[in-house]
Amino acid sequence: MRFTVFLAAFAIAAISQTAQANEDPLAPAKEGKIWCYEPDSENKTCRSFSRFDWDAAGSIWEEDELTLSANPLVTMKVRAISTLEGVAICQVIAEETFQKAAFMVDGKPATADEDMVYREQYGSRFTSFYGKKFCVEISPYESIFITQVAIDGTPYPSATSRLKWISSDEGYVLSP
Repeated sequence: MRFTVFLAAFAIAAISQTAQANEDPLAPAKEGKIWCYEPDSENKTCRSFSRFDWDAAGSIWEEDELTLSANPLVTMKVRAISTLEGVAICQVIAEETFQKAAFMVDGKPATADEDMVYREQYGSRFTSFYGKKFCVEISPYESIFITQVAIDGTPYPSATSRLKWISSDEGYVLSP
């Protein structure tokens, strides 16, 4: 289950369903908000973060930082283009995305040796997903959101996770 939640976070972020049909579903991201996957509001931790930005052509870029292990805290940063499809953010998982990933150890860039170890250790988890289209929709649930993941159009209920929009100044950190 933990890997599935991690994969859902890597694959894509999601779009919130809004109360007003004409409201921009990525408005919080345009205001600088970040997605926190598996939030623990009491301890101010997230399992992963997702940030969105737009290039001059209007393409949506998603940057994710994902927790891979606890001790030491190893995270992986990836950046990929996403598309808005209805109320979902979708992304085709590309090998190139993983090849360009940056690994962090306790908040610092991994050394060359650490980078090689983590690529070998975690790379095989992604190969079966290369070329597949991941789409995530979220639904409001109390004060957070619940994700609904589909891979190549097939629902993937075991990837269900919680998320919420946060501001960078709220003090949230990554934690497994």
